[in-house]
Formats: sequence, C-alpha cells, structure tokens
Amino acid sequence: MRAFDLRSLFTLFLAVAASSVPPLCTTAAAPNEDRQAVSPSLDPLVLIRGLSPSRLGVDSRGNLWGWNQRTSRLLVVSPAADLLSSLELPPLRALDVDATHGVVLLGIHGDEVSVLGLEGEEHTSWPLPDEATDVAWVGPGRVAISTARSTPPIELWHVGRKERLASFGEAPAVELGPGATLLRKLELEVHAASGTLYALDSVEGTLTAYALDGSPKGRHRVPNPRREELARWLTEADRAARAKGRVATPLYTILRTAVDRAGAAWVVTGCSEDRRTASLERWMAGGEARRVDLALSDACCSLAFTVWQERVLFTYKPDTVAQRCVVDRRLP
Repeated sequence: MRAFDLRSLFTLFLAVAASSVPPLCTTAAAPNEDRQAVSPSLDPLVLIRGLSPSRLGVDSRGNLWGWNQRTSRLLVVSPAADLLSSLELPPLRALDVDATHGVVLLGIHGDEVSVLGLEGEEHTSWPLPDEATDVAWVGPGRVAISTARSTPPIELWHVGRKERLASFGEAPAVELGPGATLLRKLELEVHAASGTLYALDSVEGTLTAYALDGSPKGRHRVPNPRREELARWLTEADRAARAKGRVATPLYTILRTAVDRAGAAWVVTGCSEDRRTASLERWMAGGEARRVDLALSDACCSLAFTVWQERVLFTYKPDTVAQRCVVDRRLP
C-alpha cells in the first residue's frame, strides 16, 4: 500500500479535474438535515471527480472518500477540501473508510480483513473462517462483515483482538452444488450516531436495520430493477457450468445503499435515461418509506451512489461514461 505526497496530489488532481470530463454526477440530497456550505472554489468534488471513482462513501465525520477499482486508488477528502489520504490499495472485494479509525479492506477472495492507517501503514490483518462479501466500520476497534454463504449472515469483529464478538441476522445458508449458485451479497452501512446498522440484500432488495447489539429495528423491501435480467443470466450460467461439470459461485452486486446524516437509508431503485429521472427510496428504521423521483439535467444516473451533505452522488465504473452532469436540486 503506497501513500502519496498530499500537497503534490492536491495540485495534480486539481489539474486533472479541470481538464477531464469525469463520470460523476451530483444532485441535491437529504432534506431537513444540518447543512454545511462548501465554497465552489474549495469543493471536495474537484478532487473526487479527478479520481473517476467506481465507489463512493462518507465517513462518520462527513468526510468523502472515493475508490477507483481499475487503478486501486483511494482518496479521502474533508468537507473543506483537505486531502486527508491518497493510497494505492491492493486488489480487494470491499472497503470502508473512516478518517478516525482508518481503512478496512476485505481481500479480493473475501477471506481476509486488513486495517490500514490513512498513510497506508498496516495496523493488523486476520483470516476469516467463512467467505465474506462486505465490510463496514461499526465504531472504534470494531467492524461488521457480511458472509457469502454461512448463517447468521452478519458478524461483528474486534480489530485489536481479531476476535468474532457476535453473529446475527436471518438468512438461509447458501448450499453449493453442480451448476451456478449465486452467493449472498449484503451491502452494509452504519449510522454511528443512532447506533444503526443497515444491511441490504443487493439482489433480493430486503433492507434490514439492526441495533449494534444485533437486535432488529425494522425491515423494508425495495424493488430490484434488474432482477429479471439477472435471472436470465443466472439460468445461462447454470446451464454452462453443469455442461462442464463445474461448481460456479458468481457474486453479483446490483442494489446499493447509503445513509444520510439523519440516519435514514437510501436506495436507488431505477434510472430512466429517456426521461432523465432517478427513482430513490428513503427509509428510516421504524418509520415509513418515502419514494423520491429526481429530475436530472442529463441522462446521468446509476444504482451506485452515495449521499453527502446536500447531494446525491452517482458514479459509474471508470471509463464507461464520457459525460458529467451536475444538478443542484433539493429533494422534495
């Protein structure tokens, strides 16, 4: 893991962002939340756009981070546009970033957790007994992982002791056999202030909220706009694997979730390029879900997104979209 000189990178990314057309789209975000103005000349998105991120996130202090899967580059930027970290990471399956706790990585095969400092120094690592698909900071010295096959599907781990503290959640075990069997993918997001862990089944669309002791706080179901497409693909993959006498274990990520500062979970449930709209659902644990339809100035929408300050940020895989759209519009 290599750290880069922050001052040099700040200059570099300002130059890149000014000269490129990055695949990042922004629009206004969650209503009725504390607002922190960002000067247009000190906008953290200048740096993040230069990265062309394939994954975005926000930590417990409101810092924005982006990761480019193709280059394995990670940037962490404060709301005041201070570049807090720039790292080149090893191949990985999932990650979470918190400027206070560090960078937690799930290895490319889902069988190891590593924790790094913001300068890239390795603090600790340990093997997992079961394959995992996502990881998230829960608090100081604690992370949550979601398992690919075993049950219960969520585990809490102590970083310093490398010890599993608890397992919770409900999901059937994924049994392997001849052909293709889809691994379970739970997307994890934590709202530290309310002590809530959200787990979204990326394929089934089941969104469950838990207290940090594992007790359930509520459940909501969101539609998966690509479910039929995935079913057709899985049928063909199963047929091909059976024909070759193989056991295939594909891992598919469709739906993602993000948490706003009020503690509500968001999911993008649809994008219409023809109508230039994005459909989202906002759900607070124990409350009612609300659908929000956003009008976009360009055909710029993705199921991969995050919620940051006043904005919803959509992002694409690097090099797949040669356009930028910025829509500053408050959600109703």
